[in-house]
Amino acid sequence: MRNFLSETYIRNLTFEQVNEIYDKADEGNPQACFQKALVLLAWRDEDDWEKSAHKLLLKAKAGGVIDAEAVIADMIRYGELEKSDFARAKKLLDKSLAKGSEFAAKYHIENLLYGLCGTVEDPEAALEFIDNLLAQSDNPMWYYYKGLAIERTDCLSAAKEWYNKALEWGVAEAIADYATAVGFDDEYEMEDQDAYEKILDEGCKLNNPMCKYLKARLQGAKWYDLPDENEEEKEELLDNILDNLESAATLGLAEASLWLGHIYKEGLYDLETDLEQAWAWYEDGAQFRSGECYETMYAMAVQGLLHSPQEGRKIADLCAIKGARCGSRMMLRATVEAYYDGRLQGFASEIEEYYIPVYTLLGGEEDEEEDYDEDDGRYDAWS
Repeated sequence: MRNFLSETYIRNLTFEQVNEIYDKADEGNPQACFQKALVLLAWRDEDDWEKSAHKLLLKAKAGGVIDAEAVIADMIRYGELEKSDFARAKKLLDKSLAKGSEFAAKYHIENLLYGLCGTVEDPEAALEFIDNLLAQSDNPMWYYYKGLAIERTDCLSAAKEWYNKALEWGVAEAIADYATAVGFDDEYEMEDQDAYEKILDEGCKLNNPMCKYLKARLQGAKWYDLPDENEEEKEELLDNILDNLESAATLGLAEASLWLGHIYKEGLYDLETDLEQAWAWYEDGAQFRSGECYETMYAMAVQGLLHSPQEGRKIADLCAIKGARCGSRMMLRATVEAYYDGRLQGFASEIEEYYIPVYTLLGGEEDEEEDYDEDDGRYDAWS
């Protein structure tokens, strides 16, 4: 079951493995019901995947799978079952954590590391929690999370040994972070590009989506360095860039979908602008909880790039509430301001309880919008 803590592992399951899980779930096996729900959540490409996953999680919970309640809590947090309810999600998560759920522990660590679910960002507390887990568990996933915590509390080079240790124990998520720790210094300036790229190449062979994404971004910088007369070489490199990004996006990496959206929205790498294709990629990334994708879709809808003013306003408001759930402060502000203007009234309890207090603390000040026009693809992936 521990392997299922890794979404990369889930997305690389073979058809035979998935079919076996589905067959056992259809027979009522609680563990298989839980695993099938995780497959649905990892891919999010079936009709009514939210309802189907929830039904399976309830069966798994009834069958004694303690991790099921933690995943239900996570879905509630993001409003994937109903209106987002941080308080209910936290209550369920705490309950599951007390029972020893490793999924609850994972979500708790992420909440502390990134300030999610109304939790105050506290990487020191996350590190202490992880050390307590490691004192009583041999789950190698905690090595990876210890690396993440140390990178935030100390520095990148200090985290490297933990990323390496996680990688040695087969934690697929660790390879891109280990590549970064090898290739960059503590100021995130490139120090050893050959070593960095070599590790990324190994990750690409293992079908790791983040490695494919980072490789594509390196290739993008190389594309711009090539002179225009190297037309055939640039065309081949662009094909590799798009292949890596599309593969990573297909594996559920929202960052890849976001960048593909930017490519077609801004016409990067000398491609023609294609707003419909850009929107499709942003929508794909938003499906995987990307606040940045919701931000860009919001801006496109407000600007009327693809929709009428009336339709665009409705779409923008939905992007705002969903983006706020994904942690976007820009979308949180847009949500509250839409509510004050008399829209999004169906989400009144959620907005009043969770978003207006934050909006008030922020003073209603607007974030500076990113100007993607200035980014032509000459990208340092970790700057």
